[in-house]
Amino acid sequence: MNKLKRVVIVWGLLSLPTFAVAQPCEIKVITDMWFRAMTEMASEKEYPEVIILENDTLQVWSVPNRGRIILDLVYKPTGHSQLFSERSPLPLKFRKLYTFEFGGIYSSFPWHKRDNVPLPLSVAQSEGGETCGVVMQVEDPETKLRVQTTISLLPSSAECLITTSMRNPTQRDQTINYSLIICARPGGYATDDTEVFVPIAAVKVGQSDGEWMGKVGSEVSWPTPWSRWGNFKGAGSFSLSTGALSTPEIIVYNPQTREELRLRWLPTDPWTSCEVFSWGPGYRTVMGAFDGFRIELQAENISLAPGMEQSLHLYVGVGPR
Repeated sequence: MNKLKRVVIVWGLLSLPTFAVAQPCEIKVITDMWFRAMTEMASEKEYPEVIILENDTLQVWSVPNRGRIILDLVYKPTGHSQLFSERSPLPLKFRKLYTFEFGGIYSSFPWHKRDNVPLPLSVAQSEGGETCGVVMQVEDPETKLRVQTTISLLPSSAECLITTSMRNPTQRDQTINYSLIICARPGGYATDDTEVFVPIAAVKVGQSDGEWMGKVGSEVSWPTPWSRWGNFKGAGSFSLSTGALSTPEIIVYNPQTREELRLRWLPTDPWTSCEVFSWGPGYRTVMGAFDGFRIELQAENISLAPGMEQSLHLYVGVGPR
């Protein structure tokens, strides 16, 4: 068995024990990277802690203070980022509301409604054993629901796991909607042939500029020409029911770099639907927009009785196709 090496990272008054297994899996912390502020909350830092989980295949960058469960995912064999990320984003008008799109992977709950961004997360602890990981938590100020999110990375694995647990500590029943937003851009940039692979027979058309994709709500056979990023004639989206997928996964592939970003989850997870949005090659004309696909995996109408807890999982993998 590999010998465990104990490492301690100090976060102010909080001491976090972590473990590295013969060096292939370790945690690093960077505190000298400046990030634009996204709210006026006193807890936001100009130079937030950037946590890097790293094995011999992946670097997983996390910035809890900006609500980014994962800010970037780097595939070490190529050195390419697999997600869009930005430390100083410009204001983006998305669906009639302004926001700052830092990119990466983040959740829709809890949400800072005034500034239209996710709430900052605090670091609770790290994981022990042979898994390299970090635990983040936040309490929703309105519902008082407590959300804990863990990123886990195994030695030599090309896949990390995001586990979200929501607990209802109140004395009343509560129902919420929860999403994970993934700013997918495998290979470090989008090409005309960057493509979404979904194991499904048909999808529903969402809103698109001038309805170039078709009438909202209409069903079209999959794949379609606009499964490829270069065929987006403007901003547009499509949606699907996760129950209609033959396997619970979505893949975004960049044929130029031959890298794919794989998103998968457990059949027992309560994910209900998924929306895929992009500005297409015209993203340069939209301030704050990015190339690639914005994927929103949704769990709708999660019911939490008093004291009840609900967990969701998302495996995020990278590799050649």
